[in-house]
Amino acid sequence: MSLPSPFIGDARPPRFGKVEALLEKRYSILEELPAGAFARVYLAIDGGGKRVAIKTVPTESHGRTDSARFKREMKLLQRMSHPHIVRVIEAAESDDMLWIIMPYAEDGSVHRLMEKAGRLPLGRCLEILHALASALDYAHGQGVVHRDIKPANVLLDGEGIMLTDFGIAKLEHGSDHHSEMPTTDEGLYLGTLSYMPLEQLLGEKDVTFSADLHALGALGYEMLTGRLPRPGRHLFEVATAHQKRRPRDLTKIRQDAPDELAKLIMSCLSIYPSKRPESAKEVLRRIELVRLGLGTTPPLPPWYRDRNAIIPILLAVVALVTMYFIV
Repeated sequence: MSLPSPFIGDARPPRFGKVEALLEKRYSILEELPAGAFARVYLAIDGGGKRVAIKTVPTESHGRTDSARFKREMKLLQRMSHPHIVRVIEAAESDDMLWIIMPYAEDGSVHRLMEKAGRLPLGRCLEILHALASALDYAHGQGVVHRDIKPANVLLDGEGIMLTDFGIAKLEHGSDHHSEMPTTDEGLYLGTLSYMPLEQLLGEKDVTFSADLHALGALGYEMLTGRLPRPGRHLFEVATAHQKRRPRDLTKIRQDAPDELAKLIMSCLSIYPSKRPESAKEVLRRIELVRLGLGTTPPLPPWYRDRNAIIPILLAVVALVTMYFIV
């Protein structure tokens, strides 16, 4: 049973009515949500009363970069399936519009959470970092570099913590799917200045998975301290901060941050890709160790934490059993 329309009669705002018509009136649009530069996003309800987000781009811009990015995002999201990557309900196009329908994040984003709370509790930071490292480990395994990890692109909902907005993602060289989709324009920096590594700021062509690890480190630093590691209002200012200033020691701002977590985040923030963690999988493993140390996850049995320790125990048991039967 559909919920009643929030509008009186059929007096729909024209832009809403057009989108609803293209979607065959399967969704009733409630309002337009804040969005990026090239897409429009609407909050809507389906026939069962469930809220969804509908992200759209006009197809008139087929020859332009924005619709090419949107098509790439559609393809990437349709092929990925992970608990911490936003789920696609529907992705399609008509003569007038491209659209992606996704679950609506009732709790907003990490950006909104930090606007309300400032720096976040340590346990919550670790939970978010763990979810994102898991999502990046999966995405990188698919050959996908996100390139825009930031608080606004991390959604919070009953479904969990979800990474979204793959609009400027690229496929890493060597991916089996690399030839399916174009990369973004060469020589342009794409992303959000405060979270980008130096190589991305400088518009280098071959930005690798390591760029996402830098952005993850910047996000972790901000969640823990309430401030950006390298603030700046424009490209030159942020690039200069990378080259001349190391971010302030995290543990001097956030005293309850474990040393291992601080070391991990600071290594992610290195201006040299070779000095960052080797992979998202390594980041994930190190975060898990920090959480175990704090007792924020169920502890593993001692024999599992150090599987080499079980070998002498097994040998001793075998020896005792052997001696018993010999005697």
